Amino acid sequence: MFEEQGRGLLKNTAKKFFGWMFNVLKKDFKYFRDKAKQNKAETGKKSVKELVRKGRDLELSETINDKRHFKDICKQCKKQGLAFAVKKEKDGGYRLLYQRKDAALVNVAVEKALMKQLKPKKPLSEVLKRNKQLVDAHKDMHEPQKYRDVIAR
Repeated sequence: MFEEQGRGLLKNTAKKFFGWMFNVLKKDFKYFRDKAKQNKAETGKKSVKELVRKGRDLELSETINDKRHFKDICKQCKKQGLAFAVKKEKDGGYRLLYQRKDAALVNVAVEKALMKQLKPKKPLSEVLKRNKQLVDAHKDMHEPQKYRDVIAR
């Protein structure tokens, strides 16, 4: 009789505890989900109107004529969580409109994009040759270790 009461008490206590934990975790999850949505809404590519509407000091970058280079810069800015807008010039170039406080981060993004373009790519034949050398050097790697030990003795 006492065992049944003890089991019932334990069940009720566990039920209350896990219900409480579930509610706490659910509230935390909702909080962090909403926080992530808010951060995502504040960063990335925006329209010029949205940036001006925020009312902060804005700055224009210098003109970038190469579209590929400009896309790399936009990717880097997005990775760093910056809010920026794209302004197209009449001569076909692009300019970034960003907040003045983020000027250092935009400079870093431009440097990374430039370094990516300056880094020479290896030709496919060189990559294939290197891959073949690695395969030849490790031909017996597919055999299990114990069989190689037996053969070596």
